[in-house]
Amino acid sequence: MSLILIYQMDPMEKQETLLSIAKDLDLEVKEISQGEVHQKVGALVGLEGYKKTDEKGDLSRAPESEMVLFANVERQKIYDTIDRLREEGYTIPHKAALTRTTQDWTFRMLVNHIEQENKTVRAYTRLISRVKKAEVLQVKVEDKELQKAIEAAYALRDLGEDLSERNIREVQVQLDEAMAKHV
Repeated sequence: MSLILIYQMDPMEKQETLLSIAKDLDLEVKEISQGEVHQKVGALVGLEGYKKTDEKGDLSRAPESEMVLFANVERQKIYDTIDRLREEGYTIPHKAALTRTTQDWTFRMLVNHIEQENKTVRAYTRLISRVKKAEVLQVKVEDKELQKAIEAAYALRDLGEDLSERNIREVQVQLDEAMAKHV
């Protein structure tokens, strides 16, 4: 079964647009409530061997971010869904596809992980933008500290999944300090 789980989707027009797109693509949509975020993702999507628990979730720990999870949806249909939403003026900032790993997570863990991952990617993107400016400056001034900071920024790629906002901030400070000497 191809399924889209939606959580905290707002505004209502966006949700209605997604429901229409999903119908066109023969995808089922299920809304997850704040009271369900403590459930395992596998249970929420109806995977064999997973069952919802009867315990009540702690609403105070429910994420506030919108989330869309594609479960057993063909890659092209995922792209089509996202593209068609974008054509209607809507974006989905937090989205994921079900994996063997995430099916064992609670929905709250998944949302929190995707939020953190997105923050890290945005921070890295901002850093690389600064690195481009530093490279232009480096051609003019040929500063060893600046070169070292540029190399440190590119070395962050080698961290893979261990890359964190903290790593990025440390290199950002190093880069800013090296650039500040030449402004």
